[in-house]
Amino acid sequence: MSERWNFRTLLEEQQKGRTTPYCITLRSRTDAKIIGWYAGRNTRWSTDHKWRKWFDNRDDAVAVRDELRDLSPANASVIIIELA
Repeated sequence: MSERWNFRTLLEEQQKGRTTPYCITLRSRTDAKIIGWYAGRNTRWSTDHKWRKWFDNRDDAVAVRDELRDLSPANASVIIIELA
């Protein structure tokens, strides 16, 4: 899954019965660039995309995102779930 995902690839994967990968990102307020990825409970955030945690189920990603938003209300608007 190291390839870059686009709409066609995602559609093909879903038709094959595979899941859509999600990740949680932290974006810059000024230019909306990704400045960090959720890397897991022990490390929280990483600036290296290789360490990002992938979620197969969107509901799992939503639960973690909500917990992160509760821990950091000031950054709640820039903590986003995205397709990996």
